[in-house]
Amino acid sequence: MTKTLGRRAFAGGMVAFFATPSLLRAREFEAFKDLAPVRLATSSIIKDNTRGIEFELLRKHCSTFVSENGLKSSILLKHQTNCRPIHDVMSLDTSLIDKALSDALVSNPKFAHHAHALYWPRYDWPQCIVVRQEFRTDFIRAFARKIFGASSCDVLNEVLRKTEDYAGVGIVASRDAPIIETRLSQESTRAAAIAPLLHPDIPGNNAEEKLRFMAEVVATLRQELSAMKAPPMTFLINEDELSWNTNGARIKRAAVLALAEELDARVIEQPGSSLLKASVDGIGVQSHLSGNLGVPSRTALETWVQEAHAAGLEVHVSELDVKYTNWDDGGKYAERAHADLFGDFLSPILKFRNVRRLGFWGLSDGAHFFRQLSESEPDEFINEHAKPTLFDDVGMPKLAAFEIQKILRAL
Repeated sequence: MTKTLGRRAFAGGMVAFFATPSLLRAREFEAFKDLAPVRLATSSIIKDNTRGIEFELLRKHCSTFVSENGLKSSILLKHQTNCRPIHDVMSLDTSLIDKALSDALVSNPKFAHHAHALYWPRYDWPQCIVVRQEFRTDFIRAFARKIFGASSCDVLNEVLRKTEDYAGVGIVASRDAPIIETRLSQESTRAAAIAPLLHPDIPGNNAEEKLRFMAEVVATLRQELSAMKAPPMTFLINEDELSWNTNGARIKRAAVLALAEELDARVIEQPGSSLLKASVDGIGVQSHLSGNLGVPSRTALETWVQEAHAAGLEVHVSELDVKYTNWDDGGKYAERAHADLFGDFLSPILKFRNVRRLGFWGLSDGAHFFRQLSESEPDEFINEHAKPTLFDDVGMPKLAAFEIQKILRAL
């Protein structure tokens, strides 16, 4: 028998578990990747410790894996305390990403890789990398070597301000959304309209410096990958809260398109090189759905995806799960409402040809990180009973999984 990581992961007692009739029925459930059209990748996350049911579901349903955690700068750079140049990828702590890549590709050499993520303001880069261009280039070069061959990458992740913080910069979303949308859509007012919406931790004393910093990050990664003769890679701005039905999210959907346009209009001149374009190729829509907030209307979703298409941008549905699920009057988990939330969000948008990935943030409830946040981040719906995904604790498909199948079959 040829040994694979997948088989090793199910050794011992797990073999008997997977022989049960319920799991045999689960294995007969048609795979998402087989139902999706060729243009639409299906993905979920893999960590260094992804095993068991979650690993089996990933292998079955997904054409692409997302390297969660291992590429965060807080992991890669955790030993970079003396601001020495990073001349080799081995200078980084790549143990987590190496394990995730090995587990995925040993189990399925045909897996595509979506890299998450290069620049994320929440995880500060060491100050020397922020202020010294040569150090920043060294780090991005090392990052490029590690993601060589990936099909796509979240080059910028969560670079817009949280909507709950809008009031602090004088924005009342319920009042200002139409005005801000208009200003973001016009080239003459676009940069000024973006300014208060940028994440405050992006380096720079003003909006122009922050935009230039992000443009340099994007352009440098593209230059380094080109120098390595890497295969084509889709560059994304991956942004959260876009899937909510709130005025703040409405502003943010307009802002992320405007940011992509603003980056596309910039060229970066670096010593010893020609002018570099800072354009991105698409938007990652972090889709942590909320039963409390709902999802935008069908018209709003369709219009936004069409606007992205008109700007030449792909749309990737990323990090799909449900943080807040509708509950029935008795306070019990309402599985039908959970499934409807997925359907209401996905059915309007997956039909568009510029939507190129359907990405889940975990497939089974038992392995989802919400179960692990109950002590560090207490929340009414984030606890040991959280049910945010498509499959239950033993890998059986929930109504939401059948809803996904129905939508994919209709494409």
